[in-house]
Amino acid sequence: MSIEGAWLAELETSLALSSRSVDAFHARLTEHAYEWPYGDSKVNARFYYLTFRDGLPTAEEFLIYISQQIVQFCIPYEERWEALQKAYVEGDSAYTTELTHKARDLFVKARKEGKSTSGEPAELILFLILESVLKAPQIACKMYLKTSQNVPVHGADSVHVGYDSESDQLLMYWGESKLYGDLLGGIHAISSSISEFVKSNDGKSGKSRDIEIINDHFSLSGDGNSDLKERVLDYFDPYSPKSNERRDVYACLECFDLPLYEQLKGLSPEQAEHVFQQEFQKK
Repeated sequence: MSIEGAWLAELETSLALSSRSVDAFHARLTEHAYEWPYGDSKVNARFYYLTFRDGLPTAEEFLIYISQQIVQFCIPYEERWEALQKAYVEGDSAYTTELTHKARDLFVKARKEGKSTSGEPAELILFLILESVLKAPQIACKMYLKTSQNVPVHGADSVHVGYDSESDQLLMYWGESKLYGDLLGGIHAISSSISEFVKSNDGKSGKSRDIEIINDHFSLSGDGNSDLKERVLDYFDPYSPKSNERRDVYACLECFDLPLYEQLKGLSPEQAEHVFQQEFQKK
C-alpha cells in the first residue's frame, strides 16, 4: 500500500526542513566515490577528504564548520524551535546563545564521561553526512538523552530516517562510527558492532531498545503535528502492516589515519591537490 500523497508531501517537507545544507558540507569536504565488484554484487563507498585551498587542506575551516553543528546534533528539534520562537518574539538572542552553551557542555560532558577513545567527533561527522548528503534527519537525539536525561542509550550511535520514493519505503538509518588508526581495523570494529546490534534481543540494547527510544523521544521537524508522528512511528510497530514497508540501512563511518598530507610539502598549490587525489585513490 503506497503512502498517500498528502502524507508523503508532509513527510518530505519535514525531512527537508530537518536536513543540513549540502553546499556547506561540500565546501568543507571533497567526495571521492568508489565502486568495485564483490561476487555478484557491487560495493559502493564514499570517501571524503578535507577541501584544499592554495595547496593546503582546510582543516581549521572544517573544525569551525563541525563546531557550528553541535547544537543540531546535541539538542532535540522541539527545544531548538522553542528557543528560536522566543528569540524572534522577544527580540532577544539570549535564548539561542543559551542553546549553544548547553550543546557544547553536553558534548564536552560526553567526552569526559566516555572512554579515552570515545567517538563523539566521528558521530558528529556521521550526523552531518546523513543529514547533508543522504537527507536523512535525526529522528531521536541520543546525545541529549545520554548526557542530559541520563537515559540508557546503548545501541546504534545515531538513528536517522529517510524515504525512498522508488520503493515507497521508509528508510531507517542505524548509524555506526569509529575513529581508528587504520582502515581495516576500523572496518572490523564496525562489522563487530553491527553484528552485536542486530543479534541483541535483551531489550536493554540493540535495535529493540533503540526503537523504544524512538517511540518515547521522537524528534523531527513538524512533529507538532501528531498525525505525522503517529504515521512515522507506525513503521516501528511490529503489529502494523507498515512495519513491512520499513527498510533498515546501516550507515557506517570510519575516520582513519592516512599520512598523505605530509607528502605534499614542497609542491606547488596546483600540484599538491592533484598528487593527493592520485595517491588517495590508490589507497
